[in-house]
Amino acid sequence: LEGAARMLMAHTATRHTVYALKRYTKRKRPNWQPGDTRDAFPSSHTAHVFSAAAFIHRRYGLEQAFIPYALASFTAYTRIHSKMHSWQDVAGGILIPSIYHFMFTKKYVPEAPSRKKGGGRSGETTEFFPHITPEGGFGLGFKIDF
Repeated sequence: LEGAARMLMAHTATRHTVYALKRYTKRKRPNWQPGDTRDAFPSSHTAHVFSAAAFIHRRYGLEQAFIPYALASFTAYTRIHSKMHSWQDVAGGILIPSIYHFMFTKKYVPEAPSRKKGGGRSGETTEFFPHITPEGGFGLGFKIDF
């Protein structure tokens, strides 16, 4: 639960900052037409996907965040390519969640197995992990070492 609470804090701070900046900067989008809103800076799409990737990076390490960062980078690229944002808008959308996750998210350190009085042998551990089947099903797997 600690990780979820930290993710929620950083994501909420990101969301509020992004929408406050949109309201106060009133920047035009590259494809702006008269009558359109002025809310280009920062890119909220980019901020939200980079928030998820930055959380995984800070909590579990860069190796685990490689694919989320690749997907987030694709989102950032499409925002620029579709002329919805400039590179500055996207850079802001990357920087904001990165700062908040640096501040709020801590690296995950697994707890040592509990040692009950009179029970639990030395070296006994239990791990739980998500499982995805080749058919697209989901489940929870576990491993017990004793």
